[in-house]
Amino acid sequence: MKIIVTKEQLEIIRENDSKKFNCDKCKHFWDIEKKNKHPYLCHMCGYDSHKEKYNYKELENFWKNYKNSEITEKWSEKYKKSINCNAPKGFSQRAHCQGKKKLTENKDKNSLDLHIKRINNIIKDMVFEYDGPFFHYNESSNFKFKYQFIISGQKKMISVGEYYDHLEIFVEIIGGNHNTNTIFKIYDTLNENLKDQYVIRVNLEKQIKGELRYFFGSEPIRLLLVKIQASDEYREEIKNFEIEFLPKNNKI
Repeated sequence: MKIIVTKEQLEIIRENDSKKFNCDKCKHFWDIEKKNKHPYLCHMCGYDSHKEKYNYKELENFWKNYKNSEITEKWSEKYKKSINCNAPKGFSQRAHCQGKKKLTENKDKNSLDLHIKRINNIIKDMVFEYDGPFFHYNESSNFKFKYQFIISGQKKMISVGEYYDHLEIFVEIIGGNHNTNTIFKIYDTLNENLKDQYVIRVNLEKQIKGELRYFFGSEPIRLLLVKIQASDEYREEIKNFEIEFLPKNNKI
């Protein structure tokens, strides 16, 4: 027989079970205290099971005012800094480190989002030039084109067993020299996503990393070129571009 209970009834059952409450997200459990302003807020991950959403602001307030039942005074800043979160001792230190990690991750993401907006505001009207190979690394075809780029977002991707933030880059080609126009006309590649052209993608990544180094200093920069395409104006230019063929040399 299947018994259906409402959310309110489930909370009553949980409360009556030795006054214990389990977090819906991380399964951390604690004693319900009605005097607590947010009794269903998990102090490990920040999820409020009653409101069914994360509440990082109240989680931060909790840790700022946290007082361990075994300690009569608030932890001093010196004591907090002395905690080794790679090997925390006891429940209170583990809880402190979990909360600190969650808050740091949230602040880091918000900080990076704001930094990306600032960078895009600076580079949105800047024009860069690609000067490198098209098909092979060792070619010398005088392949050049002008382009613009923006950071379209960020994505966590795994690298060497760890997850890192990767900047998603959108590149738009806006013009090229005679050799470049000829290649694009012959191979008709401007209607495709040129990120599939391995040599161009790798060289562009190196160049864009160099351009962004100014904004990130010595921090590692990881890029993901999600799209390399031509502007509508440049596509039209290539469409009307006429290839000049060299005259045949009749001399033996």
